[in-house]
Amino acid sequence: MRVMKRRTILAASVWILVSGSAFAQSWAAPVNGNWSDPSAWNPATVPGSTSSANIDMIGADYTVAVDGATAVQQLFLSSANATLGGTGPLTVGSGGFNWSAGTIATTVVTASGNLGTSTAGLICTIAATGTLRLTSGNSFYMYGQLTNAGTLDTGSGGPTIVVEQGSLILDTGSTMSGTAVIRLEDFSSVTLNGSAPFTSIEVSLLGGIVQGSGTHTGKSLSFYQGSISGVTLNVQNINLVATNSKTLINATINQSSIGSWNTSCTLTAQGTSRWTIQPGALLQATPTGFGGLGGTAALATTAGGTFQFENNGTINLGANVFTWGLSIGNGVTFSNGGTLSAQGSNVSVAAGATFENTGVIFATTSTLNVPDTATLTNFSAGTLTGGTWQLVNTTVNFGTRQVTTIGPGTSIELNGASTSFPALAGLTQNNGTLLVTTGATFTPTAATVATAGTIEAGPGGTFAKGIAVQSGGTVTGAGTVTGVVAVQPGGRLAPGNGVGTLTVNAPVTVNGGTGTIWDVSFTGVAPNTPATASTQASRLALSGSATLNLAATSADKITLNLMQVGGTLTPQQPVSYVIATAASGSNFQTNGGGFSFDPSQFDVTFAGFGGVTTFDLSVVGNDLVIQFIPVPEPVSVLAIAFLVPAIPLGVGKLRKRLVAFL
Repeated sequence: MRVMKRRTILAASVWILVSGSAFAQSWAAPVNGNWSDPSAWNPATVPGSTSSANIDMIGADYTVAVDGATAVQQLFLSSANATLGGTGPLTVGSGGFNWSAGTIATTVVTASGNLGTSTAGLICTIAATGTLRLTSGNSFYMYGQLTNAGTLDTGSGGPTIVVEQGSLILDTGSTMSGTAVIRLEDFSSVTLNGSAPFTSIEVSLLGGIVQGSGTHTGKSLSFYQGSISGVTLNVQNINLVATNSKTLINATINQSSIGSWNTSCTLTAQGTSRWTIQPGALLQATPTGFGGLGGTAALATTAGGTFQFENNGTINLGANVFTWGLSIGNGVTFSNGGTLSAQGSNVSVAAGATFENTGVIFATTSTLNVPDTATLTNFSAGTLTGGTWQLVNTTVNFGTRQVTTIGPGTSIELNGASTSFPALAGLTQNNGTLLVTTGATFTPTAATVATAGTIEAGPGGTFAKGIAVQSGGTVTGAGTVTGVVAVQPGGRLAPGNGVGTLTVNAPVTVNGGTGTIWDVSFTGVAPNTPATASTQASRLALSGSATLNLAATSADKITLNLMQVGGTLTPQQPVSYVIATAASGSNFQTNGGGFSFDPSQFDVTFAGFGGVTTFDLSVVGNDLVIQFIPVPEPVSVLAIAFLVPAIPLGVGKLRKRLVAFL
């Protein structure tokens, strides 16, 4: 930083020395006059396109009226009493515009120069009627104060305005346009008043302060060190660079596109400050230094401040090859309404901080710590509400909090053998979604967890207790449940969650009643060929001494929901699928006794094909088999009942002709 500053000051000094010997004509006296009047100049000729013009007379205030389009090779404006007015424009050539004091009230066009001075009390002003237009990608250095009450047009060349121990002020009603980069060094400032726009401008804050009031829209903010105070900045891109001190003072940042965050920097808030990552925006963590292996980024407050950090987009905290982290300090409220992706990262919430997740937390080989001394907005009276928690070989610590209820709209995924979520040990009621998969085992303290939501034992996952499926609830998956499963009236049993096998090591009871559904997913097979492979239909696998008891009556029926998920079916030809298997010692029952299929106790719905004419359930060896005859499309079942003859389904098997459900 210091080396850069010495270089820029030296470059500016050389420019002044070289151009300082080129004076040709000077304004003769501190009085009003027209640029085109030779008598107003010394010597008495009008500066032209190959001349240098110097306006430096002090005394009474005066105006130099640029009366028509004018061009000079070089321009020096250094009197606080002078105003460049008139119709203009005044175009400055390759000699550049060196402006250290005075006012522009016309249009000045220049491709190079210096703006401002280090002399105390001297101010450069663009009046409300004035325009300063920069037409190149050169650097313009500021050492004093430049106030814009009119138009600062930086064009399309992408110039850099380097504020070196100076001050750039954008007043209410002013405009700053073009594609410039404003680079602030130590002890410098940009003041934004009212709602002065700078839509395509990039601000590079290497020190100093961006301050003012109102809401301002810019292109990007590169924040190395320094402060932002009192303003609301709407920026597309933001980059938190290096580990230097960065402070928000009663300021708001709204990020709408891409940002980066050095993982060893701290962003500190004073007063009441806010940073919002808008929907669709991304904040990506970056390693510290060349070849760095990450670090811990921190959100902090000081002097009793509060800091609202709201993510409605996406935050990426690294990759598994790094050890990265995020520290959420006292007085900080971290609200995640988007996606927080923590890969190989540690997120810690300090005492006095607040953490809220209404979006998605996707964490792989990471740790999230929310101690008792921090506020967890999602948790109240034993209920975890809102948000999705996708945890892959990750540890989540909520202090001594115990989650007894997963609330509606809340989703938790326990994925991987090393995933740990101790607060869930007290779970007794699920009204959201709980997935246990890929090597994870969930063992709550209670013998049975009731669910009015969804509990899924995914492939390789184990739900190591019983499940009471309430009305509106579902038990599903292709993993293992070790405890008793009781599907109450209005509940749903969906083995496989598609084509797959759900293994249960204890008794399973499916009680008939309003809305009770057993999902059967299958792929099309050849007619009259039993589909016995587990890849052909969803199935329930009973192990040990488990039983499957279908407890239904003609008044309280079980609905079989047949869903074709692949292949094709041959209309009006019988197909059969194994939908449950019983290991040695296991068996199938109806109403607590031997298995006997009564078609009046079942209804059938279907998806993916036209419907069925007859269906049948039977026990064949250790398998429970469903057989049905599909129809090609949802035509009148009553007509089919008269036109299609009954097809025998086997000795002792009952048939049901369905005439009412299509």
